[in-house]
Amino acid sequence: MPKPAFDSPEYQHALATCVRWDPEREEPYLQLPSFPDLRLTPFRAGIEDEYVTLFNHKSIGQRLYTLPWPMDRTYVDEWVAGTQPLMRASVAQLVDALAAPLPDTASAAATTPLAARADAHIASFPFKTLRSVSTGKVVGDYHMAPMTESQGVHPDMPDKRASDITPADMLALAPEAQVWQMGYVLDPAYSGRGITTEAVACVLAGWVVPWMKVGKMCAWIEYNNPASAAILMRNGFEFVADEPAVEKTGRWRFSGFYARTLRADARDGVPRASADWRAKREEAVKVAAVGLAEMEKEGKSRPI
Repeated sequence: MPKPAFDSPEYQHALATCVRWDPEREEPYLQLPSFPDLRLTPFRAGIEDEYVTLFNHKSIGQRLYTLPWPMDRTYVDEWVAGTQPLMRASVAQLVDALAAPLPDTASAAATTPLAARADAHIASFPFKTLRSVSTGKVVGDYHMAPMTESQGVHPDMPDKRASDITPADMLALAPEAQVWQMGYVLDPAYSGRGITTEAVACVLAGWVVPWMKVGKMCAWIEYNNPASAAILMRNGFEFVADEPAVEKTGRWRFSGFYARTLRADARDGVPRASADWRAKREEAVKVAAVGLAEMEKEGKSRPI
């Protein structure tokens, strides 16, 4: 069966109702509508070796400007151990926010979307791992966190400089005033199929809008990663600014800053995209290509 048009009511409904419950594992998941074998789940114990493999793919590892690369098992052990309690807390919040009881059978779970109460607001993201249902293999990872940089003075925190805003500060704000950031990686063997485009759409339409209810989502994309930029723009993000990212070694990464407003009443300190943002993005891509070539020639940045 052909995939419905991205903007069709049928497809948008499938995205908005993609949160499901697995009664066997007692955990929620996001079901990708066009990929029945793929779902986003919380972190699970025993995935450490698979994460080492995933993040050490060259096409992924070289873009980890804040995470270690190569990534070793010790780092992943600590990462998983530190993140699992957050996943469990987020799942507990989800259960408390349900508009109806959990489905208690596998058949009911497969066909019953989970819905949040109208007053629900969950300031967390439990769907960390993209995995294959049939094999159990980890094929991707998704990250989300409160944004504490790349914005001007927040209207709800007028006395704080952007550089002084902490995650706790952001989480203390009303949902419509919160700004979050996201990132994602996909096993190269699965690329080129539209998987990440749909997964991001599921995350936004199925989870962020109805459950988190935050005002804005942002992301940074390197200019020499056009596929990832296309994923964001397909999902309604706009290019806001040319913003080099500084990696752990202190070197610059030529990147752009993208944002999507998720609520009509959103308020934040993030600059607004200009009317000609697409043209400005194209110009920034060209300038970055020249700059990257010069830096590589001088040995100041590794090629990607």
